[in-house]
Amino acid sequence: MPLAVEIAVWHLSYAPDMRFTDYIGEVQGKIKKLEVRGVEDKSVFATLELSLEQLKKEELGDEMLTLFDATGVCAENGFTSETLVVSAGLGGLNRHSESTLVGELYRRSILKFDLNTERYFVHPLVRQMAEERLKGNKERLDFFRENHCVCFLNYAKAHANSADDLIREKNGLWQAMVQVNQLNKRNQLFPQFL
Repeated sequence: MPLAVEIAVWHLSYAPDMRFTDYIGEVQGKIKKLEVRGVEDKSVFATLELSLEQLKKEELGDEMLTLFDATGVCAENGFTSETLVVSAGLGGLNRHSESTLVGELYRRSILKFDLNTERYFVHPLVRQMAEERLKGNKERLDFFRENHCVCFLNYAKAHANSADDLIREKNGLWQAMVQVNQLNKRNQLFPQFL
């Protein structure tokens, strides 16, 4: 099913009082705004923006939006729920709360899950939107990047004697090393990866 349709179906299922024609009107309004910004896949971005606006209104909406934004710094090939939560700066959550929040993003078709790799990932257009949201807030972007780096520094230290574990997380480790460069913290953090 196309991503825009998946997100629209989810959105309408959580807004039973919204008529389909009203929803289409909102999507069309978003598309017009996106045309001004020069966004290529306007239907996906429009449905996703409406879905994120709805998240803001929910009980744990701020935390879910924070997790959404943090997908923009996680490895494109996939990441664990723990990596996402720590990257978002929500590492103090217990395992149940972590699973609930990440699971809710999955149920909303924002996150996908690969059973073979046991990793979450996001559609490239969803990732692009997360990255765009972070571009507007360099402090938040750097906060997420540093959290992601520290997460993998700790992982590398804890699994230094297990090649299999390091290989399993090679994409996240690589992403973290790239982020060390982006943060201009080569001298402070990079030696810890070696």
